[in-house]
Parts: sequence; C-alpha cells; structure tokens
Amino acid sequence: MVVETVPKDILDLLSSANLAKAATISYGAVSVGDTATVILVEQSTRTGLIIVNNSTQTVYLGGDAVSTANGLPLVEGASYGNQDWVGAIYGIVAAGTSDVRVEDFY
Repeated sequence: MVVETVPKDILDLLSSANLAKAATISYGAVSVGDTATVILVEQSTRTGLIIVNNSTQTVYLGGDAVSTANGLPLVEGASYGNQDWVGAIYGIVAAGTSDVRVEDFY
C-alpha cells in the first residue's frame, strides 16, 4: 500500500500556523522490526510530526519500552500526527518488518 496524501484529519491537527513555524521538514522511511525501533529521535524544536504505516501489518508506537502489548496500534494505512511531542518515538511489529513513513517538522 502506498499512501499518496496525508489524511485531512492529520492536516487539521497540524495547523498551518504551527507548520509555518517549521524551518525544516525532515522525511523518510523507517523499517520497523520485532524489537523496539527508533522511528523519530528526540527533537526539542519539533513543531509537528506525521507517521504513516505504509505496510500491511499493525505497527505499535510508544517509548523505548514499547511492545505489541502496550503500544498504540497503527493499523495498515493509518497515520498518526502530533504537534506537541518532542521526544523520541519507537515502533514495533509482531513479526518481521514493516515500512513506516515519517515527516518531522522543526
């Protein structure tokens, strides 16, 4: 599955005023495995982030101790956005690896 556009609810969350504060937009792909994998590093000047599950299996989001039992589930094709969190975000899958796409605004 390829996500070509960011869902409207995520764009609404990341208001244009907040994105206007961003001097840099960093983006990329992360291969999330069956051990806690860094998706985004801590960024003290972050003004917003978007994470999209670009795979067919559920990716679980959380801190460095994330597991499939305690993480926030991000199902196939789903996205997560936040305009307040500046800490690192980790992900994990039940087995194998999954492709996650990220944008980090700072």
